[in-house]
Amino acid sequence: MAHGKGLRHGQGSCKRAIDYLLGDHDHKGEQRGGVDVLRGDPYAVAALADSLKFSQRYTSYVYGWAPEEAPTAGEIDALV
Repeated sequence: MAHGKGLRHGQGSCKRAIDYLLGDHDHKGEQRGGVDVLRGDPYAVAALADSLKFSQRYTSYVYGWAPEEAPTAGEIDALV
């Protein structure tokens, strides 16, 4: 079962958010287990979002699975 969480961000730099999400360490300085970009170019999205003139330029949402769940590509496609 996928677990999702909307994040309350979107007013700052989208590039900084992407850098953080793809970085090696979390907000506590602890090593991340790994992040996979499944589709698209996150930095192209960041460039577009950061070029917008209104305050709420992007929305973040995170989906996660327990390691033993191992969702199939089809299940991930259905969710995305």
